[in-house]
Amino acid sequence: MNRISNRNNDNIEQIALGSQVYIVERDERKNVCEVSGYMLLAYTENAVIVSAFINGSRNLEGIIEYHIEKTAWAFNTDLCVFPLIDCYKTKEDADSALEKELNE
Repeated sequence: MNRISNRNNDNIEQIALGSQVYIVERDERKNVCEVSGYMLLAYTENAVIVSAFINGSRNLEGIIEYHIEKTAWAFNTDLCVFPLIDCYKTKEDADSALEKELNE
């Protein structure tokens, strides 16, 4: 199974910024623990930068504006950076990867 892809093997370039993605989250020992959904803000060859959906908004520009304002006000904001290999386009793929790794 390809990460940041669905079962049709769509690649990351086909995933629009602002799309919902699913992360297989890990604890401090790098053990998988859960799957969570986020908004994709940016990505590199090895990582994704994501945000929680703020007040249920799915508007990319609105989410970015929220983070700009929070940074200006408190000089911090709640963005998350995860390894690209733990990012999936569908919840089903992320759940499947989580279960597979838990059963290894």
